[in-house]
Amino acid sequence: ITEEDRDNIRAFQLKMVANIPHHAYDRMCHAFQHKMTLDSEWVVVHHLALLSGIEPQNIHCCIKSCIAYMGKYVHDERCPFCNEARYTKHGHPRRTFMYIPLIPRLQALFHNPAIIEQMTYRHNFVPSERIIKDVFDGEWYRQLCSHRVVIDGVEQRHKYFHKQHDIALALSADGYLIF
Repeated sequence: ITEEDRDNIRAFQLKMVANIPHHAYDRMCHAFQHKMTLDSEWVVVHHLALLSGIEPQNIHCCIKSCIAYMGKYVHDERCPFCNEARYTKHGHPRRTFMYIPLIPRLQALFHNPAIIEQMTYRHNFVPSERIIKDVFDGEWYRQLCSHRVVIDGVEQRHKYFHKQHDIALALSADGYLIF
């Protein structure tokens, strides 16, 4: 990976973390062209897909973030909640959400020895009896660890999070628009 690749990845990471719109990202690339070459968002995304083996998916969504045009909404031309048009007059989606599939992302974590070591934190964590200093001190996590996994009503032989590299995922979406 070249230094130019690293610059492009850093710029794209800033775009994603700061929620910078497409047009602002393009202007940023243009503004710094005298110092460095920053590729377009499209080029960076496809280069990252090649490097990582993970192909992101652009999903159309309502301009007001009411819905993602998936499932029963996949063929809708207007948002069923706010009635905003899905497409511009030129036929382009007014807003998209970049979805990076979860399973390949989790699998990619196991290709980096440093990340694998960091992921043993949960397994090696020593809970506190008197204070909560981590989610793994919480009552819900402790209860899960003492119960067997149940899939479709069938109790499995193993308990939640009993292996060193089991991953505890949490989703917190209260007040956050996911697209």
